Amino acid sequence: RTRDMQQYGVEPSLVRIPRVVDDICTQHVLAMEYLEGVSLSDAIKDEQDRVAKALGRKDGDELKTMLASKMREHFENGGGAGSGGMKMLGDKNMKIMNVLGPSATTLLRTYASVRDGIENVAISFIKFGSKLGRKDNELELIADTAAKKKKKFNVNLGRALKTLVHVHGVQMILSGTYNADPHPGNILLLPDGRLGLLDYGMVGKLSAKDREIVAETIVALSDNDKAATAKLYRENGYRATSQNGSDVEDA
Repeated sequence: RTRDMQQYGVEPSLVRIPRVVDDICTQHVLAMEYLEGVSLSDAIKDEQDRVAKALGRKDGDELKTMLASKMREHFENGGGAGSGGMKMLGDKNMKIMNVLGPSATTLLRTYASVRDGIENVAISFIKFGSKLGRKDNELELIADTAAKKKKKFNVNLGRALKTLVHVHGVQMILSGTYNADPHPGNILLLPDGRLGLLDYGMVGKLSAKDREIVAETIVALSDNDKAATAKLYRENGYRATSQNGSDVEDA
């Protein structure tokens, strides 16, 4: 809700929630402000494709398939979340992830961006000859279309995801009123770096006690405290089990 986000200093500094345009709304039509931006789902797919290509894969789908297979094999052979890390991937092209740790993704993004830039320049030179015979207005249209396509990918995904976590933390921990359908298709990356939050048709509410439990669970997970996490789960009606199916004991 816009009012809640404004109360906690999130809207409009970090996010934009489209306003209802009352003058053109009807009993059956809800009209809202148009926000120009890139869907988070599209930005994530583009990021996956770029990282995958930097690792010698065809695209993000191929990389995800390989990762899923390796992870399944890892856990089926008794491995855990903290055992082996990226070593379980095996592929020589993935060793950089294990050696460089958190810095690897940043380096891969940089490498992918540079490579994309080189490829785009090469493609531009190849296509330039075919454009020489076209009229000026046709060239302007081509340039305008190319600029729009380039703009689509000029986003800071890391910053956007940090903002998203912060915003939903504010909603769930401080406000108690949150968007219950926050999938990537409902989130826009705006040109100025802010997020556009869409579709508040499904909203949830958390009591003060619920918010306290959520906060305690987040802290326990962050501390990798399995016993405390299991205790919180069990106290609130959930069963906590380990990878092999056995119950996790409380502290």
